[in-house]
Amino acid sequence: MVDGMFKVLVVEDDKNTNFLLGKLLSKLFGCTVISAFNGAEGLKAIEGENPDVVLMDIHMPVMDGIETLETLRKSEKHSDLPVITITADNERSAVKKMAELGVYDYLLKPLIYAETKVRLRKIFSKIKDDLQKKEQQELSTSDTQEMKTLLLVCKDIDFAEKIKDSGKSAFIIHTAENGADGFKLFGEVKPDMVALENDLEIFDANTVAKKIKNDSAGANVKIVLLHAGDELAPEHKLLFDKGVNLNMEAEKIIDIFKKMF
Repeated sequence: MVDGMFKVLVVEDDKNTNFLLGKLLSKLFGCTVISAFNGAEGLKAIEGENPDVVLMDIHMPVMDGIETLETLRKSEKHSDLPVITITADNERSAVKKMAELGVYDYLLKPLIYAETKVRLRKIFSKIKDDLQKKEQQELSTSDTQEMKTLLLVCKDIDFAEKIKDSGKSAFIIHTAENGADGFKLFGEVKPDMVALENDLEIFDANTVAKKIKNDSAGANVKIVLLHAGDELAPEHKLLFDKGVNLNMEAEKIIDIFKKMF
């Protein structure tokens, strides 16, 4: 979001101050500005207009800034809406109360045009950064929730890197180079799928698969044997859900893994 894309609600009972802020926001920052003259009007505007930022005076008729912010913070929809309080230097107790209610920042009265412009530019820049971080976190969380976790246990580091590169958009991939480390990592990351190279050191693939099957966390885990063939031998069918030829291209192996869910 850039400055010009902010929709700003100004809640200020003094008409001159309200007008000044509206002009400054629209002319210098390109904001869409909505005006309200008391807290009750402000809450109604918030519900109807869904602003990105609120500039709000503390002392107003009908409903003051503290009452308005208390009501706002009880709303799940608007609990984290950035509110910038407009305050005089002698209103310290009120400012402290507003801070306890999660006010984002403040503008100091009397409003001096040049100083207010600089102050708003800094505040808007910070809000923009915070919103971008929040969107990235939400996107990351959403992607993580949809992706399955794959534990790949194999000796061939180059092969592991190819699988990680090919599967990074579909799986959260963890790797280990031997069976003992693989089983230890299984307990830490609780994967949805475990792919085991046939010829592992310390613990072989069969031993790791048995340990997973006997572990309470392994009940719904899909276990794949990576070997030189395509079909599972009879002795492997009780331990593995599928056999995959590790000589296939990494992209094809990932496609097979994806189809198992």
